[in-house]
Order: sequence, then structure tokens, then C-alpha cells
Amino acid sequence: MHTLGQLRTASARERGAAWLQRFARRLDPRRAAPVDARARRLIALALAVVVAAGTASANERLLRVNNLADATIIRLYVSPSGAEDWGADVLSSGMLEPGESMLLDYADGSGNCVFDVKALYTTDEVSTLFAVNFCEIDDLNFRP
Repeated sequence: MHTLGQLRTASARERGAAWLQRFARRLDPRRAAPVDARARRLIALALAVVVAAGTASANERLLRVNNLADATIIRLYVSPSGAEDWGADVLSSGMLEPGESMLLDYADGSGNCVFDVKALYTTDEVSTLFAVNFCEIDDLNFRP
């Protein structure tokens, strides 16, 4: 004997299978075959992948860093505003040539938007920006 919840679940599955079969018939009536459990699992997996991809991109927080200086940036440090330590160099390519840009993913899981940024150049010049709200800007431009 089924409980009421199990009957509703079974009914929803049956309605879903019937909908898939009607959909398949509309696509090509000559090939309309019942949608089997394997096909339903593949469709569910495809939908799960799409949803997961959307979630992953929602976790990215990207900022474009532009080198508008005449010198190459050889180190770029980003830390939460007021932190004691600058942390690791975030330049993924090793350097940022004059006129080049890079995307910086600043999602650290904390939801923090305010950072201090320090750029070191081949000319030994340093640019330091304090309390920059990354959530309010799309580009971060460096000029020594």
C-alpha cells in the first residue's frame, strides 16, 4: 500500500514520462519511441550540469586589471583592506606588459568587496591603492 506522498511522486513521474514522449513525437513522428529510463537519466544529468555551471559562474567575481603605464607590472598583490600581509603575487602570467589587461577573480568566499592593491613595476616604481571597492567597479587601471 502506498502513502499519499508516494502516489503523488509516481504520478509526477508518469506525467513527466508522458510529456517526454509527446515532445519526442513532435520532433519526429516517425521515430517516436517511448522515452526509457536511461534517456530520462541523461536528460536529468544534462540539466544538472547546466545548473552547476550557472552556480559556478555566479561564484566568480571578476575584475579587469589594466596596465596603462609605460612600464611592465612584474608583481601584483591584492589583500583585504587593512590586512597585515599582502599575500601572494596574483599575476597569473608572471607579468603584465604596458597596454595589456588581465581578469582577476577576487572571490575569496568571504563576500568581501574592499581590497588594497599594490603593483610593482620593472622600473622599481610602486603603485598602491587602498580601500578599493571591487564590487562597484569593472576595471582597475594602473598608472605609476
